[in-house]
Amino acid sequence: MVIYGILTEQNIAKLFMAGVIPGLLQALFYAAAVGVICRIKPAMGPACAPFPLRERMRSLKGTWPVFALFLLVMGGIYKGWFSPSEAAAVGATGAFALAMLRRRLTSSALGLLCMDTVKSTAMIMLVMVGAMLLGYFFSVTRIPFTLASTVSSLQLSPTLIMGILVTMYVVLGCVMIPIAMIVLTMPIVFPLITSLGYDPIWFGVIVVRIFEIAQITPPVGLNIFVIKASVPDVPLTTVFRGIFPFLIADIAHLVLLFSFPALSLWLPGMME
Repeated sequence: MVIYGILTEQNIAKLFMAGVIPGLLQALFYAAAVGVICRIKPAMGPACAPFPLRERMRSLKGTWPVFALFLLVMGGIYKGWFSPSEAAAVGATGAFALAMLRRRLTSSALGLLCMDTVKSTAMIMLVMVGAMLLGYFFSVTRIPFTLASTVSSLQLSPTLIMGILVTMYVVLGCVMIPIAMIVLTMPIVFPLITSLGYDPIWFGVIVVRIFEIAQITPPVGLNIFVIKASVPDVPLTTVFRGIFPFLIADIAHLVLLFSFPALSLWLPGMME
């Protein structure tokens, strides 16, 4: 969402807020998928003895620091106490403090942490430099605007055009990472989307969901191979079969977001 917001010059705080309700709904869709699987095949998730409510609440006592940090970061963005960049610094500082208090941060772990941070930052900065150069090229050649005019002249319905874009992103996601897809396609796709009258904040949420769906879509699905590498004893065919219920949940969730844009736009609208 950060990279999408930078490339399209959208408010990143609103993008974050737009993803809250869809994210919670996605968790419910996944929970429903698990429930259906266990009802059809109880052996997949056998029932255990029920726990008293007091014991359930007691088991959550270790999660309150993370929950408080989440409320601080997202609440601060929503209230306008700090920008998304400042919120990232607040979140990183808070996570660092929690790790220190829990004595989880050793000198070797700190070294790996710093090295990973440098690698990630360098990669993202190089990607952004390439994106800016590509965007400058497109602005000079006016390819995106020509494409938008051409598509508009075809008199296709906006829903059909969006369906074509979804299909394109799913196919690209089988072989490309989300950052690369955003950088390569957004300078062309975004003017087309805005010319069709779609809200850019809503489209940012849709794009993120499509990218994540593409990462688990057969026959490639890059995330599938990441999972296979982490559980080498499980056959690849088993991993592919296992994602289908969640893929169905993802598609149903995407249809819901398409049908009711207010699910993504209500919280950002409250910020105005």
